[in-house]
Amino acid sequence: MRVKEVDVGCGGVGAGRVGERGVEALLGYCFAPPVYDTTAAGAIAGVVTGLTKVGVSGNKISSRSVQTLLRTTRLASLDVGPLESVDGIMATVRIYSIANLDYLRIDWRVVLDPAFVGVGRLVLVNVPSFASPRAARGIAGVVGTEGVRVLELEMEVGDDGSGDFSFFEEEAGGREREERGDVNVLSSVAKRKREIGWRGRVRVVRDLAGGESTERGVSGEMWGVVREGV
Repeated sequence: MRVKEVDVGCGGVGAGRVGERGVEALLGYCFAPPVYDTTAAGAIAGVVTGLTKVGVSGNKISSRSVQTLLRTTRLASLDVGPLESVDGIMATVRIYSIANLDYLRIDWRVVLDPAFVGVGRLVLVNVPSFASPRAARGIAGVVGTEGVRVLELEMEVGDDGSGDFSFFEEEAGGREREERGDVNVLSSVAKRKREIGWRGRVRVVRDLAGGESTERGVSGEMWGVVREGV
């Protein structure tokens, strides 16, 4: 149990070969026993060996497997990236992982879960530029959530893979989407940040060249264009 960090992430949903069995192998051989006393978990985690950082983004894993990883209670950093389903994940974070988990990179839809809970650095992936009012409120609502110091938004790449955009001008087609009732997500985030005077950081990351040129790791870095200070 000397290994403390493993990253088998890759670009694209389901592109990797680490599936449910791979997660089971990690659970069977690489984690220290769980600690269910949340008042002591943070102190104990620093002196016990075993995995504390895991990156499995892009692999064929289910929300159930993500929950199983979180139930180890040992993770300080988890990168699962986009998922087909996010059911039950935030409730599991709340119950088993909140004491130690300080970094989470995950599908943006977790913000719509009533059980949503903040972590120190939260990276939401595949964030749409425009979304329904409910979805936009959910994403913007992360600003000011207890425990969140940094909110990073990895914006969804356009269907054509070009990633064309402007930080300072309305995106192509944006006006039509607003007329249909969709809301500009970044504007909602910026408005929320101003209204409550939040002192945390918001980072916006866009991949200009498509999935083939992205590079992600358990530390959560992604090559692309970064906008600070939204």
